[in-house]
Amino acid sequence: MDLVFKTYSLFFLVLFLIISIATMSSASLEINEIMYAPSTELGGLTNEWVEMYNNQDQAVNLSGCLFYGNELGREIVEGHSFIVVARDVLKFKEIYRENYLIFENSFNRGLSNSGEELVLNCTSSGGSETKFTYNPALGAESNGLTLCLFNSVWQECLPTPGQENVLNLNRPEQLPELIVINKQAILSIYLDEQIYLNTIYNNLFKIKIENKENCSEKDNITVFYNITKLGSLENTLVKSGNFIKEVGCSSYASTGEFIPTEAGKYILCGKVIDSSFIESEPSDNPLCQEFEVLDISTIPCNINLQIIQEGNLILNNGQSLSFNLVLNNESFPFMIEYWIEDLFGNLVKSKINTTNTNQKSWKTNIDEKDKVLFIKAQVYPWCNDENKTDNFAEKMFIVIKNELLISTTSENNTENSSKSSIVIQKITPSAAHYGDLLQVDLEIYKGATAKYAVSSWVEKEGKTLSEKTKINLKNDNLQYNLNLPVQLNPNCDHKFKDGSATLIVEGLGERTEVAISLTGINSDLCEEVVGDGEEQKPTLSYKIINLPASVTAGDTLSLQIELQNDAEDHQFKAWGYLYRGSKCYSCSSGEKEKEDNLISFDLDQSDSKIIELPIKIDEEIAAGEYSLMFKLNKDNQKTDKSLTKKIYVNGNKETLAVTKTDLSKETSTEPLPTRLSSEQDLKKEALLSELEGIVVYEDTSEKAKELIPFVLILVFGLVSLVLVWKKG
Repeated sequence: MDLVFKTYSLFFLVLFLIISIATMSSASLEINEIMYAPSTELGGLTNEWVEMYNNQDQAVNLSGCLFYGNELGREIVEGHSFIVVARDVLKFKEIYRENYLIFENSFNRGLSNSGEELVLNCTSSGGSETKFTYNPALGAESNGLTLCLFNSVWQECLPTPGQENVLNLNRPEQLPELIVINKQAILSIYLDEQIYLNTIYNNLFKIKIENKENCSEKDNITVFYNITKLGSLENTLVKSGNFIKEVGCSSYASTGEFIPTEAGKYILCGKVIDSSFIESEPSDNPLCQEFEVLDISTIPCNINLQIIQEGNLILNNGQSLSFNLVLNNESFPFMIEYWIEDLFGNLVKSKINTTNTNQKSWKTNIDEKDKVLFIKAQVYPWCNDENKTDNFAEKMFIVIKNELLISTTSENNTENSSKSSIVIQKITPSAAHYGDLLQVDLEIYKGATAKYAVSSWVEKEGKTLSEKTKINLKNDNLQYNLNLPVQLNPNCDHKFKDGSATLIVEGLGERTEVAISLTGINSDLCEEVVGDGEEQKPTLSYKIINLPASVTAGDTLSLQIELQNDAEDHQFKAWGYLYRGSKCYSCSSGEKEKEDNLISFDLDQSDSKIIELPIKIDEEIAAGEYSLMFKLNKDNQKTDKSLTKKIYVNGNKETLAVTKTDLSKETSTEPLPTRLSSEQDLKKEALLSELEGIVVYEDTSEKAKELIPFVLILVFGLVSLVLVWKKG
């Protein structure tokens, strides 16, 4: 009987060991489905996941298994069931059901969209190693689909974590653009139809790559081109060559070069002969366009120059001066010579030649206490300028080297230290002329006040006769001894009579006034004195106001012009447009005229008016600096008045949005979203709603329930061992 009992005990012990080994197998799982580039609808970049499947009958123990170099845990995977390794479990659960085992793994900041090797290594626990490298060429990049193993072949599927894989059979009809992206290199002529003799042109073509998703990636395009001069009897080839251009989505800079040395008619032809990608339908057939080379020295023009200074008229020593050289017409080649000199013609900044009207700057540097300086410039246009008297311009500014003598609180101010005071000590010169620079010596005590600005200027009969000089005093309860220069207007037109005026110093809640006498004009500032001292009649003036620093291609700019009429009633016509070179970039790509936004209005004598001209910027233009042209016609005169202003144009909003999205992909943010079709959405929802529960591992109590059979087997085995030992 004891032998029989021992035999049965040993039998149950062996059976326990066999069941335990079978149940706790460490065999590897199979990588079954990969979501490496989720669309926005499916959670974006952070919702990447990999599904694995236990294709065996027995359970698998994950103890010691590593995926992407990270431990999975000490869980048990039942036979023929799924697990999912997700980058963000919370985000994953927002999109999908949770009735399967889910692990979190950063994938070292994400799965690569260019493909990589996935490794499940269970060798440390007696299992095997599974490797698989997925290939994005099979699809599933940001289109709401996954790569899955279907009928032993990896292909695109609908996302079904924890469920059998489902092939996306309708994809070829629904999303053809996601199967093959056919990039096309499109070549067009960028050179103007009229160009000028002896001028360098190096933007001959525009290259555009269509159907390209990421504009930050560069492709190499090779273009062959030639230029032929057309003759009455025989055409002459003047240049041929090729260039290789790196292109994102489009480019026109450095696309061939031509310097015409002879006037006449020409033809430019070009052809794409090579590219770094394969085009399914190459559009490399040659394209040609005629153009004309003009000898602009024979073309009449009227070019005038203005200097526009940015910021204040008075600058502190060491402060940078910024200014613009503005031409009324930049359609002709030109050269501008500019320099800075003092009142006596001594050069402070040497003469410089420039062929552009970009903003210029100079860092002020003087040795004197203050100095009156002039920006001077002369334009030399290549056309036949009919009036050269307006080719020169100058602009005055002042540099001060102000040394503040700050003393501590004086005895007189000790009792009332919160009260500020301003005392004018001296004004130099005592007898001033219009156009003089007044030196105002001040003693200012700044009490306990939040105000800190002090300004000084000259008025006569309620009208300002000078620039305002401003200084900021930051420290409270201190006395400042300083000098403020005040630049009087030159009064070259004799608008103001000689006589008494008022110097005003105001700030810190205080105001001080002193009477001064003004006589005559500083002849150094006025080349010619006009009139007999009486006020002159008002003249017509106009200026652009409230102009933004930049606009976006495709937007409508409201160009505001402030007009001041002269002493007579007039009828006006006004219009405006955006241009660069000889091309209009607010003319709907040539479909509209420059005068399309023309308005007509009347203006009474000495009256003023602000008009607005809507300028619709073309959408397909390159980002960069352009010119705004304002045209004004008075009483149907033959000659229009004009005014130009520089403005920067950003790329159009759609291009900026695409560029931003493309760059974001490169910097590990969310990939470009591609919506599923409505039919796919319905299929996805149906599949998700039909997911069957397999095993739920949400907390330790649930896991404990699953371990009950194993605990019973273990207890039974231990009891058997005890019985065998006792009977022995």
